[in-house]
Amino acid sequence: MSAVNHDGFAARVEGEYRFVTEEEFQNDRVPDAVIERLAHEGTVSLNTGASKAGKSFFSTQAAMCVATGTPFLGLQVERAPVLYISLEMIAALMRFRMEAISRDVGISMPRIGTDFFLIAPTGRRMESLSILEDAGRERLRNAIRTSGAHLVVLDTFHRFALGADPNDNAQMSLLFAALNEDAHDTRAAFLVLDHVAKSAGENGYTPSTTAIGAQSKGASSSSIIALKRLDTARGGTYEIRVESHFDSWDEPLTYRRPMRADGTPGAGCVVVGAAEAKGLDVIRLHELFTTYGAVDCEGRRMFPSLRKLRDALQESGMSSGNSSGEELIRRIERQFGSTERHSARPVWITGTKPRRYTWLA
Repeated sequence: MSAVNHDGFAARVEGEYRFVTEEEFQNDRVPDAVIERLAHEGTVSLNTGASKAGKSFFSTQAAMCVATGTPFLGLQVERAPVLYISLEMIAALMRFRMEAISRDVGISMPRIGTDFFLIAPTGRRMESLSILEDAGRERLRNAIRTSGAHLVVLDTFHRFALGADPNDNAQMSLLFAALNEDAHDTRAAFLVLDHVAKSAGENGYTPSTTAIGAQSKGASSSSIIALKRLDTARGGTYEIRVESHFDSWDEPLTYRRPMRADGTPGAGCVVVGAAEAKGLDVIRLHELFTTYGAVDCEGRRMFPSLRKLRDALQESGMSSGNSSGEELIRRIERQFGSTERHSARPVWITGTKPRRYTWLA
């Protein structure tokens, strides 16, 4: 075995990359959050969700909140200019959507061209921007520099990569590497909207497995925000799960559409408790026990086994499929359950095999 030529190695290192110095190591900082826990300066966040599941409403409200300095779903934001590039929705529809969110959620309308910069097709002209080409990336960088944007929304990813194969891991890795480079160099937080894979709901629900096509999309993003519709009743309820280099969540953040004064669902997002988002408010849970439960020796409504509770959730329409039923049961146990007989909570869970669920309240 020949001896290592340290001088030659040092020369190669100097020419190809540079070691982090002690001063850089001690003084380097974590990127600031533009949206708490969701988007950080100089990084790419991937926001996935099914078609027509509310991704654009979610991202539009988030962008409006950053532009006006308004907390988003209870999360703090940095007030800063926003660049929203919508290649799917014309400017008129963006205006209608933003005005509806402003009215129904109570967010001020941002000033277009001052706080909120929009690139979108209009009734008279089309818009396109391809990150497959150097010219397209330079157009994107110029738009960020001109607007001074700290948040950049790309709606939706496939529109920026027409002709690319979403299933090609190598190609997607290169495209997301380019986006990461653009985010790093401009110091803007990129929020990239993408559709979910058809198999996203199978074998569990994790953000890293939701994006359509190549898994390298998620692997190349600093944060993955997975949006899922939970319920279509009363305007719909939703949850987001986050996996991030910075701060992932053990529990999802749940929200719903706001309700107008006349009782109809409005536009945008408002925070709601996880139990209510699943339809598990106390009234509905009590109705489940009353309608489908048996009666114990003390006259209380109960389910004598886990299977009976699962069947009742299915029959009542509160769950669709076994995995959904299991998730609902876990939520019941977390939100309403107790193993203490004298608990103030409404459900008393006894035993392990079989479990028994008794309505106490």
